[in-house]
Amino acid sequence: MMELRNKLLQIAALSVEPDSLPEAFDKTAVCLLNRCRLVIGKEVFRLQEVEFYFSSEHYGHVDPYSHSNLFRNCVRQGEFAVWYFHRFKSAATYPRQKFRGLDLTIGNKDNDVFGGILLRTIQSESLTIDGPGKIVSHLETVLGVTEIERLAAASGETGFHPMEPLKIEATESRNLTVFKSRRVLPKPNRPEKNAWFDKKLRYYIDTEIEVVQNDKE
Repeated sequence: MMELRNKLLQIAALSVEPDSLPEAFDKTAVCLLNRCRLVIGKEVFRLQEVEFYFSSEHYGHVDPYSHSNLFRNCVRQGEFAVWYFHRFKSAATYPRQKFRGLDLTIGNKDNDVFGGILLRTIQSESLTIDGPGKIVSHLETVLGVTEIERLAAASGETGFHPMEPLKIEATESRNLTVFKSRRVLPKPNRPEKNAWFDKKLRYYIDTEIEVVQNDKE
């Protein structure tokens, strides 16, 4: 897990040159999708699709779609390598909450860096879960909402901690093509969102796409 942690830490610690931030996102996504897995209790999933949401004036990357900008009271994205459950307020209300999702955070509030990697699709040998809300629903089924409440407030790089029931860890590498495109977003409702709507910050592995390499004659 050291590889993914180091890549995220370099971003959060302002150790990446601002012009190199898109390349850092690319390399982080390839590492996450091809060399990591998500553990939920006793279940193991490969990550198939993620989206980056990130805001930092230092990097010149102030994403209006980041929850740290959409919701001014959202400070969770300012922490590093913890789980951010979208719109979590309490265990009593969360099962009925709409627009749920889960980020692995890549923030450092001391550096005014806020961000998260949204999990969009995960896949095990027997199950594919497609959609942020469906992923959270599965977590609720497997771990229970009380455990989600604890994880939603826990600190200390819990996203990587080996004793946590929800974590990302290193696994055997696969050499699959990682594609990128614009994120799955509603149409811009404010002028400042227009420039960000088409930015390619969604990364995915599409097993239904066949890539053909033409032979050179």
